[in-house]
Parts: sequence; structure tokens; C-alpha cells
Amino acid sequence: MTSPEKRAKKAKDLLVICDSLYQFTKEHIEEGTAAYKTMIGKINFAFSQSLRNYTRGVSSIAEYKKKPYYPLDIHVEGEKRNRWKYRLINFSIPLYLLAHRVFKR
Repeated sequence: MTSPEKRAKKAKDLLVICDSLYQFTKEHIEEGTAAYKTMIGKINFAFSQSLRNYTRGVSSIAEYKKKPYYPLDIHVEGEKRNRWKYRLINFSIPLYLLAHRVFKR
């Protein structure tokens, strides 16, 4: 089990990675290409992993909602399960966090 401090740091680090990937993608990859879709898929995944490590009181959900890549682009290719997960995140981050706690694997 990891400490809340380590989880909070991991969540923030993953958001920094998302920010960097998004900036790189917007600056260097043409929208609509396979490479663009792949990068957006990576950003979505890192964003969801950051939420999995979300620690209440250390960061706020508003911080996640201010990101330029939120709401997540669910039109990229990927597993059906992940697309549903991203839809839930777009619908309600608190609901996603609750579902994650309840159905944690």
C-alpha cells in the first residue's frame, strides 16, 4: 500500500506528463492522423491513471477540469472498456472516482 503523499505525487506527475504530451502533440503532429490518435489515447490513459491516484485534499477536481484536453477525446481508437471509462470521466469525475473505489481490481 502506498502512502497518500506518494499517490498524490504520482497523480501530479502524471498530469505533468499529460500536459507535456498534449503540448507536443498540438505542436508537432497533424490532427486526424494515426499518430495524433495514438498520442491522444496516451494522454487519456495517463489522465485516467492520474485520477486513480487522486488524493482528496491534496488536489482538486477543478484542477483536472481546467486541463485543455478535458473532456477527453473518446473518438480515438482503443479498447471498448477504456472508451466507456473515458465517457464516465467526461460525464462526472466524482462518479468515476466512486466507481473506481467500489469496483477496484
